[in-house]
Amino acid sequence: MNKSGKGQESGDLGQVARPLAIKGKPRWSALLSELRAFSGAKRGRVGEAAGFLGVARPQVSAWLAGSVEPGAEVTLALQAWLAEARA
Repeated sequence: MNKSGKGQESGDLGQVARPLAIKGKPRWSALLSELRAFSGAKRGRVGEAAGFLGVARPQVSAWLAGSVEPGAEVTLALQAWLAEARA
């Protein structure tokens, strides 16, 4: 439920709008570092990740910037995409 008492909107994918406390999230930190390195190595990879995950490209960019973090399901899907894309 959100502050208005309504359920979570379908478009936000369980996003938490808060600065990342990377120090307390070593697995997310490692995945984010891998994603940054992988997406920075070749143009278009942020868009590929967004397409695979079914989110807008700016949303992936926000994760990379550390301004928001994805929910659990999206994080697992992101991990799967990264493994598949590297294979």
